[in-house]
Amino acid sequence: MIVASSHFERNGDVSPFEYNSAQNLVGTIVSAEKNAGLMIALVIVAVTVSTAVMVVGIWGAWKDTECAEGDARYRRRVLLRMALLYVFCAVFGVAEVASRREPMESLFGLPVAAFLAWMYWRVAARVKVPPHS
Repeated sequence: MIVASSHFERNGDVSPFEYNSAQNLVGTIVSAEKNAGLMIALVIVAVTVSTAVMVVGIWGAWKDTECAEGDARYRRRVLLRMALLYVFCAVFGVAEVASRREPMESLFGLPVAAFLAWMYWRVAARVKVPPHS
């Protein structure tokens, strides 16, 4: 291998590895020009699918908001789930740092997570739920 590379360097030729990578790059550019219509169609499909996913997500959030406005139990349940999510993530982060799989700097966000968990928990506790009928 050393002899081959020195041969190419002495004669000023391009090594086969450099030629193949350059050839592949040129081939990719040429094939992209040939398939410009396919590329445009792919972009249109990707934008349409991502827009549909965002619309479904926003519609689901709207329905959840409507449900939470009318049902105090549902509102409290959602708030408690969010609080428990932050608590679980904080406990998981502390466990990862304690087992030395993550650096100590990972705990810098812990006060923010604790504050958010406390706020969600406090708001959920203040939701007035009518007695079960």
